[in-house]
Amino acid sequence: MNRYLPVARQHFLSALTSTSVVVKSICATVILMYLLSWAANTPYLLG
Repeated sequence: MNRYLPVARQHFLSALTSTSVVVKSICATVILMYLLSWAANTPYLLG
């Protein structure tokens, strides 16, 4: 498994550098909103 991590990292970085700014910003917004929604629901679910 450890020998595949550098290859996966290289593929991820090449995909990240080849995408446009619009796609990067949409992805960042979606991930941020997902994390915020998860953090907002966590106290309600645990308490």
